[in-house]
Amino acid sequence: MLFASFVGVNQHKQSILLGCALLTSEDIETYKFVFSTWLTAMSNAPPTTMLSNQCESIKAVIAELLSNTIHRYCI
Repeated sequence: MLFASFVGVNQHKQSILLGCALLTSEDIETYKFVFSTWLTAMSNAPPTTMLSNQCESIKAVIAELLSNTIHRYCI
């Protein structure tokens, strides 16, 4: 199983855990479910910027569901 975490930064520049998920696969349908569920939990307020690894499935889902979010890759 894979662990996905959603981490943000608060007004004091501290990292805060916004959500997490256990994934059985890294396909587009799984990421669509995770991101749409997470957005619902966040009152449908998409993040301004999102960092991820270079996974093509994540890239595709961010482009589809979070079209106004800036997507960058982690090093």
